[in-house]
Amino acid sequence: MGASGWIYFTPYQADSEKALADLRQHVYDSGDFYNYLARTKEYLEAVLKPESEARKEWDSMWSLSHRIPQDPAERLQVVIRQLEKQTLDTIHLHDEGSGTQGILDIRFITQGYDDIFGARKLHMKEIQSIFGTSQPTHEQVEAAFNRPPGAFGINKKWTASYFVVYRDNQPSEYCFSGVSGD
Repeated sequence: MGASGWIYFTPYQADSEKALADLRQHVYDSGDFYNYLARTKEYLEAVLKPESEARKEWDSMWSLSHRIPQDPAERLQVVIRQLEKQTLDTIHLHDEGSGTQGILDIRFITQGYDDIFGARKLHMKEIQSIFGTSQPTHEQVEAAFNRPPGAFGINKKWTASYFVVYRDNQPSEYCFSGVSGD
């Protein structure tokens, strides 16, 4: 699948760690993220349809490997049980290294530049350099994100940056932007 650059906005509050936690919970509750188990479930349900392309692919894969195939119905039941137990705190346990391709891959606020799974606050100098102002608006942030390289101040996969976005010279929201995925 490859790594994905992403951006999220969430209402401003004084505590950036709480803002991150609230954003992560909102995204998890919405289901708007790459969920490896859910995709696996969909695939296995398709495999169980005898004439489907997925079934032909499954049969071909196992015949080429010369291994005894795992019963797709049994595998589906395992995946369903895992999905039933899945929570925001455990979603990363079954993602096969692909992550969620978004903010759910970021778990804490950090001061370090390359802390895996951390979001680092951009320095005022960086914000000024990217946007030409120390108080970027939502529109300025979106316009800048759509220009390469896409993620602000990110040097490494599985990391993020964040900063305050302004409306009428007042803090309005946070922007979290990062890169994650296999």
